[in-house]
Amino acid sequence: MFVQKLNPLTGEADWVLVNEPGLGDEDDASADLVATSSYLDMLTDTRRNVAYNAALRRVLPAKSTAARAAVAASSSTSTPAHGLLADAACGVRVLDIGTGTGLLAMMAARTLGCGHAPPVEAVAGAREEAQLASSGTSSAAQKDEGAPSSAPVIACEVFPPMQNLSRKEGGVVIPAAARVYGQLVHCPLMHHMAGLRAAAPPAADIGGAQAVPTSPACSAGAEAPGPSAAARVLGALAELDSQARSAFFNGDESYEVREMHVDALHNADAKQCEAQLKAREDFIRPLSDAFPVFDFDWLRPPPPAGRRALIEVPAVADGSAHAVLLWWQLDMTTVDAGNNSGGNGEPQQPLLLSTAPCWLDGRPEAGGDAGPLEGVAQEWRDHWKQCWVQLANDGQAVRCGDTVSVRFEHDDLNIRAKLASGTQTALGLTPHGGNGAAQAQSGQQQEEPEAPQAATGEAPGGSPPFGGSERSAREVLAALQHEAAEQQQLMPLLSWLGPQALLQLGDVGRLETFNSALAVALADVGSVAAASEGGGHEGACGAEVVVVDGSLALALLSACHPLVESVTLLQEGNVAAGHWLKASATRLGVCGKIKPVRPDAYFKLLAAAKAPSASTKAASAAVSRPPAPLLLVSEPYFSEFEQLVPWAHLRFWRDYDVIRGSAAGAAPSARGSARAAGGATRGRRVATLPQRARLLAVAASLPELWRTRHALGHIEGLNLSAANAVLGVVGKTSAGGAALAELGGATQLSGGEQRARPTDTDDDEGESASGGGGSGGGGGQPLPILPYSVWQAGGGYAELSQRAELLSLDCSGHLGDEEGGVVLTAACESTCHAVVLWMEYDLASGSGQEGLRVSTAPSADGAPGPSVQGVYLLPQPVQLQRGSRLHVAAEFDGLDADVSIDVTVLPPT
Repeated sequence: MFVQKLNPLTGEADWVLVNEPGLGDEDDASADLVATSSYLDMLTDTRRNVAYNAALRRVLPAKSTAARAAVAASSSTSTPAHGLLADAACGVRVLDIGTGTGLLAMMAARTLGCGHAPPVEAVAGAREEAQLASSGTSSAAQKDEGAPSSAPVIACEVFPPMQNLSRKEGGVVIPAAARVYGQLVHCPLMHHMAGLRAAAPPAADIGGAQAVPTSPACSAGAEAPGPSAAARVLGALAELDSQARSAFFNGDESYEVREMHVDALHNADAKQCEAQLKAREDFIRPLSDAFPVFDFDWLRPPPPAGRRALIEVPAVADGSAHAVLLWWQLDMTTVDAGNNSGGNGEPQQPLLLSTAPCWLDGRPEAGGDAGPLEGVAQEWRDHWKQCWVQLANDGQAVRCGDTVSVRFEHDDLNIRAKLASGTQTALGLTPHGGNGAAQAQSGQQQEEPEAPQAATGEAPGGSPPFGGSERSAREVLAALQHEAAEQQQLMPLLSWLGPQALLQLGDVGRLETFNSALAVALADVGSVAAASEGGGHEGACGAEVVVVDGSLALALLSACHPLVESVTLLQEGNVAAGHWLKASATRLGVCGKIKPVRPDAYFKLLAAAKAPSASTKAASAAVSRPPAPLLLVSEPYFSEFEQLVPWAHLRFWRDYDVIRGSAAGAAPSARGSARAAGGATRGRRVATLPQRARLLAVAASLPELWRTRHALGHIEGLNLSAANAVLGVVGKTSAGGAALAELGGATQLSGGEQRARPTDTDDDEGESASGGGGSGGGGGQPLPILPYSVWQAGGGYAELSQRAELLSLDCSGHLGDEEGGVVLTAACESTCHAVVLWMEYDLASGSGQEGLRVSTAPSADGAPGPSVQGVYLLPQPVQLQRGSRLHVAAEFDGLDADVSIDVTVLPPT
């Protein structure tokens, strides 16, 4: 079975082959991958289902009539090919590419009046076709010797479709065509997600909400490297990133698209006060009307090399053009695709299905929906989002009436965009006159001459490149090395960090918190080490810092501290990250302090140092200085984990355990392995940062996310309840496939306890059913805890109880199993759909250090932020009264670093 998986670093989606659920062992992660995929969300998308069903009803009757006429005129018939849905009486064949649960195939069979519709099990069990298709759709079509001579009707959501079938005379593709629309937007959030800026975005700059909830940092009297240390690190990284973006995108390179639910930025809950509504207007603001970018005819797909277009966009409002918003509009049928007229013979309306933002809903001329979909409310869906792409290194200031020239290009996989040089005022180019797609199809592109770059023989500051005779050879060599590091080609940070990671990295307040905690930890290990030697020792050395999770920012921040002698950065073999470390360390003047080491090599050397040889012991005896204190540092929820549940970031704890448990304390450092290994046997002081991790929870309303995960019943009159055994669902269906409760309906509290997640069997040993949300009944696949940024989870987010601690984990000790629980009390009458979970990390402990904490908590009002939370969906919504209680129990598995949850509704007090 193929499941689409998003690469959090590149933003690209790949199709991953997973085991068929139910065939693997209990530890097989395939079931969770399917359960957390977009299959269920897609099947609960009413507009999408109505659009495909209406398109099939428009096209297939006309094809059937034409086929019957052809059969009557000829006595020869062809045998239907295996894998192609056919009506033997009329000869119409429908190919459902990527059939999945078989919904489109069953719609087609019903429309054609076939003797029977293939069941879900039969459609999903066609393994031969799936294996053949895995090598590519074109080769699958060539190898199908039984393919019909007449062109089939192709229904799909994979573009472009099988060209050698769709191009046959009379072939029909559903959808028939597509148009990509764009709109210039002012969006500071996208601006900070596209590149690292020199300062953190103020709260008002991203719509009146903090990106990451942080507490004020306090130094507690510790000696810090200075209040500007975090700002200097961030400033150096931001300057290098700006230079990297300018150099990389100076030529023909354009910016890649990213996904986002922009409706979440635009919509505001009706209950919010007027001040909050006013603040929300700054999240995103259109600066132009919607304009067409590219047209696609799926019977005549564009060449794989793609096309280019230069489009002039008139600005209709003042602001900074941070990005261009992109979405598509599908034309499900064409006039000549079949009987495209109504019962009275008059032409039917176009059947348009789009992903337009909410402020353009109902406007087909601006890329919205139209036709039979006008009466179908567009509910939130997660499987289709809008896309956005930055236009330039920095936002382009525009005023109403200005013209912005944007260059677009596409290939067979992506669309890219870039602000053309010299835009904003009249350029003497022929405007589109509102028909941007016409020029897009022609592939014409008007190039603007680039200004010649000034070439001088002087180094920065006006000095000659090699200096005068007064400069020593060492100074010249140092200057050349610095220049080489500065000019080393760096990839922009966004090319190897995700947008959320960039937003988080740009939070200077968060970095200042780490800076203060680092100062506290170093002062602590330094004073303990000095006390263990009977007071200050003349040979006492600075601390060694090991950054275990590859955090570039923490490595640089540690190296800037005067009490740190060396920094060992455990970093995977990422070439781009290595270049960035060298360039940024050189810029900050700490290159000699930092040594990158691959984690596997580090731990191998650490294991080898456990048994010191005779020569090592002799070297240890000869060392007069005490061993350097060791500080283990990590930045939880660093880049590669931004699409996982928050506790997946606890991987650093296992690394801490290994290093602490080694007799050598730490393997080779940047200042000599003999001293580090020998000093370990003399009572080396080891400290950790963070020192404690805490799992927190809150009862929440998430109606849209719960709705999209509801168990399947009848979809467009077809029973898909059998798919609940594969897909992770909440809610229940009857044996006949009918929903037992209305979507969004709530379970009333009764006088006795209720399990918020029902168990399938009684466990004699008393273990509670835990994990994700409830199953859909009838053997439904349990829904795991979902990783979501709740501000992107469909809207309607509201916190219904106090925020409370579930578990507390001591990061300075052994990684083991832990249990905890808490009672959440409803603050008002409301409907609870979920329990939202997140991690908070205490960077330092002790009196006065409560403020040194970082968190993955959501914003209480659902405002945007970079963190990902874990969402436990209740099997049925629970209607809470003021004072109603939910008991949430949590178990932490130290072996897998995983968390399971069990929720019980308590009786009223």
